[in-house]
Amino acid sequence: MKKKVFLILSVICTSFSYAQEVNEEKKLNNFSIITKGKLGFSELKIDDYGSINGFYTAFELLAASKLSDKYSLEYGFGFSEFKANNVSQSNTGNVKNENFYIPVNLLRSVNFTGNNTFQIGVGLYGDYLYKSKIDGLLEEENIGFTMGLNFQVGAKFKIAEKTFFRVMIEAQSDLTNLKKKAVEFRQINTNTISLSFIHGF
Repeated sequence: MKKKVFLILSVICTSFSYAQEVNEEKKLNNFSIITKGKLGFSELKIDDYGSINGFYTAFELLAASKLSDKYSLEYGFGFSEFKANNVSQSNTGNVKNENFYIPVNLLRSVNFTGNNTFQIGVGLYGDYLYKSKIDGLLEEENIGFTMGLNFQVGAKFKIAEKTFFRVMIEAQSDLTNLKKKAVEFRQINTNTISLSFIHGF
């Protein structure tokens, strides 16, 4: 009888301990901090002038909140830079735009092996063009605000108990134009590869 009681108590204690560990793991993944770097190409479309293609870099500091087992919301702050050489009528000029922006993305995750997941997401961003230099056309600061749409797809890999590494392919475009001194333009067809480090709490 004592052995049976001891066995039952052991099973109960083990089950409780396991449930507590699972609950702590779920709590651990409910909130994360993400640092992300992005590198790729983009197009600056200028009305009545044409398009300028160049290099695009960005850095983001994000927070992630888990909405369910499959969905999470990422939001935070970013800085981006667009650089290009503009060739017009045999003249070469430099183009450089510096932006601050706030991204908000909804991601869906699907496990494909162990703790590694496939992710796809869509989101919006609010963008503030802090500085713009387009030789021969514009050189101004504090241009204004615009909004854009972002898509992303990639994979997240577990590298430690609380740490993940993620690789994504991202595409984004401004939805509205900016206008300064009769020059109207927007950033479109921005295609990047992003690398992220994710730490859970």
